[in-house]
Amino acid sequence: MRRTFAPKPASRAPRAQRKFRAAGAPCALPPERQAPRRLRFALSALAFAFGLLSSCTNFIRPESIPSNRYALLVGVRDYQSQSINDLTNPDKDVADMAALLAQRGWSVQTLVNSQATYEAVEGAVAGLSADDSATILVYFSGHGHVMDGNTYILPYDFRYGSYYDSSTYVNGITPSQLSSWLGAVPARHRLLILDSCYSGGFSQGEGFVDMSPGDYS
Repeated sequence: MRRTFAPKPASRAPRAQRKFRAAGAPCALPPERQAPRRLRFALSALAFAFGLLSSCTNFIRPESIPSNRYALLVGVRDYQSQSINDLTNPDKDVADMAALLAQRGWSVQTLVNSQATYEAVEGAVAGLSADDSATILVYFSGHGHVMDGNTYILPYDFRYGSYYDSSTYVNGITPSQLSSWLGAVPARHRLLILDSCYSGGFSQGEGFVDMSPGDYS
Protein backbone atom coordinates (compact mmCIF):
# COMPACT_ATOMS: atom_id res chain seq x y z
CA MET A 1 0.00 0.00 0.00
CA ARG A 2 1.30 3.42 -0.91
CA ARG A 3 1.20 5.97 1.86
CA THR A 4 1.08 9.70 1.48
CA PHE A 5 2.06 12.18 4.12
CA ALA A 6 0.86 15.73 4.38
CA PRO A 7 3.69 18.21 5.03
CA LYS A 8 3.97 19.16 8.64
CA PRO A 9 2.92 22.78 9.12
CA ALA A 10 5.71 25.09 10.27
CA SER A 11 5.50 25.78 13.95
CA ARG A 12 4.79 29.34 14.94
CA ALA A 13 5.68 31.11 18.11
CA PRO A 14 2.77 32.02 20.36
CA ARG A 15 1.26 35.37 19.55
CA ALA A 16 2.54 36.80 22.84
CA GLN A 17 6.09 35.92 21.82
CA ARG A 18 5.72 37.26 18.28
CA LYS A 19 4.39 40.60 19.39
CA PHE A 20 7.55 41.82 21.08
CA ARG A 21 7.44 45.40 19.83
CA ALA A 22 4.84 47.93 20.84
CA ALA A 23 3.98 50.78 18.50
CA GLY A 24 6.72 53.37 18.57
CA ALA A 25 9.16 51.12 20.48
CA PRO A 26 12.78 52.09 19.78
CA CYS A 27 14.42 48.73 18.98
CA ALA A 28 13.41 46.30 16.25
CA LEU A 29 14.76 43.04 17.71
CA PRO A 30 13.13 40.96 20.48
CA PRO A 31 15.02 41.05 23.80
CA GLU A 32 16.07 37.38 23.65
CA ARG A 33 17.89 38.05 20.34
CA GLN A 34 19.37 41.36 21.39
CA ALA A 35 21.41 40.37 24.46
CA PRO A 36 24.06 37.90 23.22
CA ARG A 37 24.48 39.69 19.91
CA ARG A 38 24.80 43.11 21.50
CA LEU A 39 27.40 41.90 23.99
CA ARG A 40 29.44 40.27 21.21
CA PHE A 41 29.42 43.53 19.26
CA ALA A 42 30.41 45.50 22.37
CA LEU A 43 33.30 43.19 23.21
CA SER A 44 34.45 43.27 19.58
CA ALA A 45 34.39 47.05 19.62
CA LEU A 46 36.27 47.12 22.91
CA ALA A 47 38.90 44.76 21.53
CA PHE A 48 39.23 46.99 18.47
CA ALA A 49 39.65 50.05 20.69
CA PHE A 50 42.32 48.30 22.75
CA GLY A 51 44.07 47.40 19.51
CA LEU A 52 44.14 51.03 18.43
CA LEU A 53 45.57 52.12 21.77
CA SER A 54 48.16 49.36 21.68
CA SER A 55 49.35 50.49 18.26
CA CYS A 56 49.53 54.08 19.44
CA THR A 57 51.63 53.16 22.49
CA ASN A 58 53.88 50.71 20.61
CA PHE A 59 52.82 47.67 22.66
CA ILE A 60 53.36 48.93 26.19
CA ARG A 61 54.70 46.37 28.66
CA PRO A 62 52.23 45.35 31.43
CA GLU A 63 54.36 46.94 34.17
CA SER A 64 54.24 50.30 32.40
CA ILE A 65 50.50 50.42 31.60
CA PRO A 66 49.25 53.90 32.58
CA SER A 67 46.94 54.20 35.56
CA ASN A 68 45.07 57.25 34.28
CA ARG A 69 42.43 55.34 32.32
CA TYR A 70 38.84 56.04 33.30
CA ALA A 71 35.67 54.30 32.14
CA LEU A 72 32.01 55.21 32.53
CA LEU A 73 29.70 52.26 31.86
CA VAL A 74 25.97 52.96 31.48
CA GLY A 75 23.29 50.29 31.16
CA VAL A 76 19.51 50.66 31.12
CA ARG A 77 17.38 47.53 31.18
CA ASP A 78 14.29 48.86 33.00
CA TYR A 79 13.01 52.20 31.74
CA GLN A 80 11.00 54.66 33.79
CA SER A 81 8.42 55.23 31.04
CA GLN A 82 5.79 52.54 30.57
CA SER A 83 5.67 53.32 26.85
CA ILE A 84 9.26 52.06 26.33
CA ASN A 85 9.96 48.34 26.17
CA ASP A 86 12.35 47.06 28.82
CA LEU A 87 15.39 45.09 27.69
CA THR A 88 17.06 41.94 28.97
CA ASN A 89 20.78 42.29 29.59
CA PRO A 90 22.19 45.84 29.69
CA ASP A 91 22.92 45.65 33.42
CA LYS A 92 24.71 42.32 32.93
CA ASP A 93 26.60 43.83 29.98
CA VAL A 94 27.81 46.60 32.26
CA ALA A 95 28.88 44.13 34.96
CA ASP A 96 30.83 42.05 32.41
CA MET A 97 32.50 45.10 30.91
CA ALA A 98 33.36 46.48 34.36
CA ALA A 99 35.05 43.22 35.35
CA LEU A 100 37.00 43.10 32.07
CA LEU A 101 38.22 46.68 32.36
CA ALA A 102 39.07 46.43 36.06
CA GLN A 103 41.25 43.40 35.32
CA ARG A 104 43.20 45.61 32.93
CA GLY A 105 43.76 48.44 35.35
CA TRP A 106 40.97 50.84 34.45
CA SER A 107 39.16 52.96 37.01
CA VAL A 108 35.50 52.12 36.43
CA GLN A 109 32.29 53.94 37.28
CA THR A 110 28.87 52.42 36.51
CA LEU A 111 25.36 53.82 36.16
CA VAL A 112 22.64 51.16 35.90
CA ASN A 113 18.88 51.48 35.38
CA SER A 114 17.42 54.24 37.60
CA GLN A 115 20.92 55.61 38.26
CA ALA A 116 21.35 56.36 34.56
CA THR A 117 19.27 59.52 34.20
CA TYR A 118 20.09 62.20 31.66
CA GLU A 119 21.59 64.50 34.29
CA ALA A 120 23.52 61.68 35.96
CA VAL A 121 25.10 60.60 32.66
CA GLU A 122 26.01 64.17 31.76
CA GLY A 123 27.55 64.77 35.18
CA ALA A 124 29.44 61.47 35.19
CA VAL A 125 30.96 62.17 31.77
CA ALA A 126 32.03 65.65 32.90
CA GLY A 127 33.74 64.21 35.99
CA LEU A 128 35.57 61.37 34.24
CA SER A 129 38.99 63.01 34.14
CA ALA A 130 40.96 66.11 35.06
CA ASP A 131 44.14 64.83 33.38
CA ASP A 132 45.06 65.99 29.88
CA SER A 133 47.07 62.79 29.32
CA ALA A 134 44.29 60.40 30.39
CA THR A 135 42.33 57.88 28.35
CA ILE A 136 38.58 57.90 28.87
CA LEU A 137 35.96 55.40 27.74
CA VAL A 138 32.18 55.80 27.72
CA TYR A 139 30.09 52.68 27.13
CA PHE A 140 26.29 52.65 26.79
CA SER A 141 24.01 49.62 26.63
CA GLY A 142 20.33 50.35 26.17
CA HIS A 143 17.77 51.64 23.71
CA GLY A 144 18.59 53.80 20.71
CA HIS A 145 16.01 55.54 18.59
CA VAL A 146 15.58 57.69 15.48
CA MET A 147 12.99 60.46 15.32
CA ASP A 148 12.66 63.05 12.55
CA GLY A 149 15.99 61.99 11.13
CA ASN A 150 17.80 62.50 14.44
CA THR A 151 19.52 59.69 16.36
CA TYR A 152 19.28 59.31 20.14
CA ILE A 153 20.41 57.03 22.91
CA LEU A 154 17.86 56.75 25.67
CA PRO A 155 18.79 57.18 29.34
CA TYR A 156 16.55 55.84 32.08
CA ASP A 157 14.30 58.92 32.25
CA PHE A 158 13.72 59.34 28.51
CA ARG A 159 10.06 59.73 27.71
CA TYR A 160 7.76 60.78 24.89
CA GLY A 161 5.69 63.94 25.18
CA SER A 162 2.69 61.75 25.93
CA TYR A 163 1.71 58.10 25.54
CA TYR A 164 -0.13 58.94 22.32
CA ASP A 165 2.42 61.42 20.98
CA SER A 166 5.80 60.01 19.98
CA SER A 167 6.74 63.10 17.96
CA THR A 168 8.02 64.94 21.04
CA TYR A 169 10.41 63.66 23.66
CA VAL A 170 12.27 64.54 26.84
CA ASN A 171 15.85 63.59 27.79
CA GLY A 172 17.14 61.96 24.61
CA ILE A 173 20.93 62.19 24.12
CA THR A 174 21.98 63.21 20.60
CA PRO A 175 25.35 62.73 18.87
CA SER A 176 26.13 66.43 19.13
CA GLN A 177 25.35 66.49 22.85
CA LEU A 178 27.46 63.44 23.62
CA SER A 179 30.31 64.71 21.44
CA SER A 180 30.20 68.05 23.26
CA TRP A 181 30.26 66.35 26.67
CA LEU A 182 33.23 64.16 25.72
CA GLY A 183 35.10 67.03 24.08
CA ALA A 184 34.94 69.07 27.27
CA VAL A 185 36.67 66.36 29.34
CA PRO A 186 40.47 66.72 29.69
CA ALA A 187 41.95 63.61 28.03
CA ARG A 188 44.40 62.50 25.38
CA HIS A 189 42.29 59.60 24.08
CA ARG A 190 38.49 59.38 24.06
CA LEU A 191 36.68 56.11 23.35
CA LEU A 192 32.94 55.69 22.84
CA ILE A 193 31.17 52.32 22.55
CA LEU A 194 27.41 52.29 21.98
CA ASP A 195 25.63 48.96 22.32
CA SER A 196 22.23 50.10 21.08
CA CYS A 197 19.97 50.27 18.07
CA TYR A 198 20.82 52.99 15.54
CA SER A 199 24.27 53.54 17.06
CA GLY A 200 25.57 54.06 13.52
CA GLY A 201 23.99 57.51 13.70
CA PHE A 202 26.72 58.46 16.16
CA SER A 203 29.59 57.41 13.85
CA GLN A 204 29.85 60.75 12.12
CA GLY A 205 32.99 62.73 11.46
CA GLU A 206 36.67 61.95 11.69
CA GLY A 207 37.80 59.48 14.35
CA PHE A 208 34.59 57.43 14.53
CA VAL A 209 34.43 53.74 13.58
CA ASP A 210 31.07 51.98 13.06
CA MET A 211 31.52 48.37 14.26
CA SER A 212 27.91 47.28 13.71
CA PRO A 213 27.22 44.87 10.81
CA GLY A 214 25.27 45.91 7.78
CA ASP A 215 22.98 42.87 8.00
CA TYR A 216 21.25 41.90 11.25
CA SER A 217 19.43 38.86 9.80
